[in-house]
Amino acid sequence: MNRLLSLAVLAGLMLFPESNLLAQKWLFTVIASSGRILYSNKSLSQWTDLTTGNKLFPGDSIKLETDSYLGLCYQNGRTIEVTKPGAYFVDNLAKKLVAENSSVTKRMTDYLINEMIIKNKTKEMKNIAGVVRQNLTYIDKDFPASAVLVDSLVTFKWFPVREVNTYVLEIQNPERKTIVLEQTKDTSIQLNIEQLNFEPDNCYDWFVFSAEDSSVSSDTSCIKVITKARYEEMQDSLKDILSDLRDTSESPLNQMILATFYENNNMSLKALEHYQKAMQYSGQVEEYKKKYLLFLTKFGLFRRAQIMMQKWNIY
Repeated sequence: MNRLLSLAVLAGLMLFPESNLLAQKWLFTVIASSGRILYSNKSLSQWTDLTTGNKLFPGDSIKLETDSYLGLCYQNGRTIEVTKPGAYFVDNLAKKLVAENSSVTKRMTDYLINEMIIKNKTKEMKNIAGVVRQNLTYIDKDFPASAVLVDSLVTFKWFPVREVNTYVLEIQNPERKTIVLEQTKDTSIQLNIEQLNFEPDNCYDWFVFSAEDSSVSSDTSCIKVITKARYEEMQDSLKDILSDLRDTSESPLNQMILATFYENNNMSLKALEHYQKAMQYSGQVEEYKKKYLLFLTKFGLFRRAQIMMQKWNIY
C-alpha cells in the first residue's frame, strides 16, 4: 500500500511539476523593487519579471539590471537589499539570513509586506492626490495631527503663509486652559516638553494662528507624552528590532521597518524621521513612496504630501 502511495505521489509530481514548487517552503518575499528585475527557476523556460509580493523558492535565481533595487524579506523576518547589477542564486542570499529574528521584527516585516502589495499603483496614487487636495488648510502644519512624544525637545513646525508676518503657537491642557502662548516670525518653535510638566497619556491640543488675524489658523492637533511603562516596553521591542536589522544607517528597507514600528505605536514624529531617511536613501522605489504618502495623509501632513507628489510628478 505504501509503495502504491509513493508511486502515485511520484506520478503526480511528474504530471504536475508546479505542485512540487508549491510544496516547497519559500525563502523570500519581495517587499519592494525598482528598475528591471528578473527571476528564473527550473520550471521556467526564460527569465520572468519579478514584482512585489512574489515568493522566491530554493533553486531560484534573480537578475538585476543597472540602476535596479530589490528589497527582500526572508521567511524568518530578516531583510536583505540587493542593489548591484548581476545574477544571484537565491539559496546563497538565504545563507546570510538563517538566524532567527525576534517576533516583533517579524510582525513589522509581515505588516510592511501587506502594505507594500499594491494591486493598482496608479489608481491608488491618484486617490491619495485627491485626499490631499481636499484637506489643505490656511496654515498647514509640518507636524503630525496626533503624536505620542518620546523626546523632551519637540519642534512644532508649519508652512509659511504669505499674508502672515507673525505666528502664534498655542497649547491647551485637557481642561482647555492655555498653557503655552508664544509668538514668532519663523515657522517653527522648539519647546522642552519636560519643563511643561505634561501629564503622561493626556491629550494636549495645539494650533497656530496669525497674530494679525486669528481667523487665519491651522487645524488643532493632539500631542501626548509617553508613559514610563509604555516607554520601557517600546525600548525593549526597539532593542530587539535594532539587533535584528543590524546596520540601519543607509538601508531604506530597514528605515521603512523602523518607521512602521513607530507608526504602529502612534509615535508619528519618530516615524516621520525614518520615512524621510528611507526616501533620502531610495526615493525612487514606488512601494516606499506609496507607503510614505499613506502615512502623511493618515497623520494630516497634507502639505508635505503635496510637496512630495509634485516632486514625484503624481497628480
